[in-house]
Amino acid sequence: MLLGAADLQRWILDALREGLGNLQSQSNDAWDNMAARLTDCKLGALSRRLRILRDRRRDADWLQVFEQELADLFLICSTFAQYQQLPEALQEELLNQGGRTIRQTDLLQQKTEKDTWLVLGKKFGTEEDLRWRRTWLWGSKRQKPALLLDFAFRDEPFKQDWMVGAAFEGSVAYYPGATQLRAALGEFMLSEEPMAVPQSHANFTDLANTYAHALSRNPFLGIYPVMLNNVSALAREGSVFLLDEKNQYLPIKAHSLRPWKVLAATATQKQLCFAEWDGAELDVLCLIGESGVVEI
Repeated sequence: MLLGAADLQRWILDALREGLGNLQSQSNDAWDNMAARLTDCKLGALSRRLRILRDRRRDADWLQVFEQELADLFLICSTFAQYQQLPEALQEELLNQGGRTIRQTDLLQQKTEKDTWLVLGKKFGTEEDLRWRRTWLWGSKRQKPALLLDFAFRDEPFKQDWMVGAAFEGSVAYYPGATQLRAALGEFMLSEEPMAVPQSHANFTDLANTYAHALSRNPFLGIYPVMLNNVSALAREGSVFLLDEKNQYLPIKAHSLRPWKVLAATATQKQLCFAEWDGAELDVLCLIGESGVVEI
């Protein structure tokens, strides 16, 4: 991994010296050679990110995509160079970023946390021939999230289907790292017990402070789950924004009809909102109000 990260760092620096326009025009073989080198060095996750970047070099916003992704990859490579000096939690996080795999069966034999979990939202996506699904859970007793990350090849179904708003009792084991989010789920059974109201950020200033603290502990933090209290929505010039009680606003990520569903659902009553935050936009996954959990 250390050797592969050093090679990728040199490759990025060479690309910057020669110009990103030159990198964009390179053949697939040039990209694939570097990606194969990373795979050989056990950096499968970085190899996959490089292949995805290769396939986006004809996009209209390719320059912005290149700048962001190459900056992220360079940060990872630079941190690998300091691996021995990092605290253990950040070492674990870096191995995750590189593509280290841990079998769920092994993870579940370690420390687990039992709770009543509420299914708050699902996200789907595709990377090459692999489909992925993020399922967010919220623990009623410990008041903390857990992320179930599943993969399926091409048209294969996911092993388990989840209904947003369902509650179940079960144990999860969190993957090691600087931020405890991703988890493996052990045995579970449906629950009809009333769920505690999830703890939430009082306003967007509180969210910003919490997110800044999380970034200070884990600079590789990508998607961050947030619970926001008493929010409404506002439409301006074709975009939809989420408003807190102080009338501070943050943009809702444009995703089909999702922002407009939030606007309609909060038109008459402010609600509790669960969303993914990437530091720039909110991707709202569900609202919680008098009618229960509503998937967006």
